[in-house]
Amino acid sequence: MAKKDYQISVAAHVLRYARTSLGLTVEEAATQLDIAQRDLEKLEAGDQQPKISQLRSMAKSTSGR
Repeated sequence: MAKKDYQISVAAHVLRYARTSLGLTVEEAATQLDIAQRDLEKLEAGDQQPKISQLRSMAKSTSGR
């Protein structure tokens, strides 16, 4: 059976804070996360909720900082 990739409710300002505290631009963060810049902008604006896989990717990409 295939695993479902659920969306999670995360406050948009938390995602923006995480990125800016790492000193990353939207473009740099989107590149590191391997997502479109527009998709990251939607997440940070609260227009879209992240999927669990996206949150995992975000955590992994920042774990070495």
